[in-house]
Amino acid sequence: MSGSSEGRAKGGERLVLNLLLLGVSIGVVLVLFELGLRLFADVPHPFRVDGKDSGEYVFDPLRQRVLNKYVPYRYAPSTRVVRPDPAIMPGLSPEVTFTVDRWGFRGTHEVAFEKPPGTTRIVAIGGSTTECKDLDDGEAWPELLRQELDAERPGIEMLNAGFSGDTSRDHIAHLAQYLVPFRPDVALFLVGINDVDMQMKPDYSILRQDTRSQVIQEPPPFLLMVKVWGSDFSHLGRLGVYGLRRFRTTDAKGNPVQDLRGGWMAERREHLQALPLREIDVTRWPTREYEQNVRTLVGTARANGIEPIFLTQPVLWGAPPGDWEKLLWVSPHPDFRIAHQQLWQVMERFNDVVRRVGAEQDALVVDLARLLPKSTEIFYDDDHYTVVGSRRVAEIVGGELARLRWTERL
Repeated sequence: MSGSSEGRAKGGERLVLNLLLLGVSIGVVLVLFELGLRLFADVPHPFRVDGKDSGEYVFDPLRQRVLNKYVPYRYAPSTRVVRPDPAIMPGLSPEVTFTVDRWGFRGTHEVAFEKPPGTTRIVAIGGSTTECKDLDDGEAWPELLRQELDAERPGIEMLNAGFSGDTSRDHIAHLAQYLVPFRPDVALFLVGINDVDMQMKPDYSILRQDTRSQVIQEPPPFLLMVKVWGSDFSHLGRLGVYGLRRFRTTDAKGNPVQDLRGGWMAERREHLQALPLREIDVTRWPTREYEQNVRTLVGTARANGIEPIFLTQPVLWGAPPGDWEKLLWVSPHPDFRIAHQQLWQVMERFNDVVRRVGAEQDALVVDLARLLPKSTEIFYDDDHYTVVGSRRVAEIVGGELARLRWTERL
């Protein structure tokens, strides 16, 4: 009896073991099959928003970091390479290197925390039109401006602190809580476009009770990945293959190449055209918060020995009607489309605040919005610059700073 019992026990163990092996084998086959499909098929980005691929933002939640509880997100030190699709984003280089240094500044120049003797340190503060997210390190207008100013006054150092999506709220926190210790001599502010977008959102609150102002406690990156993709095997497979491709495909310097062609922008353009067109009362904006924020930027800068200089925000909105309208994708309101002529009127009301505060506070203002041509040679979408446009911005700002004798204020 004991022998038969032992036999049955061993048979049961073998059955359990065989079932486990079968399960593992099936799992391995499914994984290999999924990975094989993804390796030899077009791989969409795994991070999706509202059922659509979010394009360039796929890895941003894992790559951003919070410097402290007061300061907005910044990129971690990194180098990435993107290849914009010229059919979607015309006027850009075929391969773009985007470098972030250890302090979170855009650019390849090594920045020391302590300002070197004899150096004039300028910090450029703004959103994506300052960061120049789709331009190469050497094509961003802050770098081109540095070269122009340095040729006239050797010892110019430019810190590009632009960050996509930042509003004047973020600029205040960034300047006061992070940039002041770097002891810049000049703060160059290109502000307004993201405040337009923020203030026109349905949940905007002057008391900062809107969604954008809420503090979100994000889980660690691993838990974030599990939360986003853990219940979707297909997304996990795509993420794994995308990661393999990201690290096996490199440029001449060995940096990983992310094939972020701009499909997200094409989707946003298509979505915008599908929205109903509606007129707005342009006199509703800006609220008094924007003027308060601009004045705070001036006061914070001067209280710390920094000379503030403002650039008004140029956009493609307001140009004569034409095919260029197909390039637009910015939609401040999620439920309807606003005519670009009215958006330009709103943008100019924000620019008027900068002009007025600059005059009242004796702060230099470069009226870039009126000096930069509205042309597809300059812009590849609503407000972002082509390679030619970025060069033109640097030329205009450099020329205007010389005309305004900015060095006399240092």
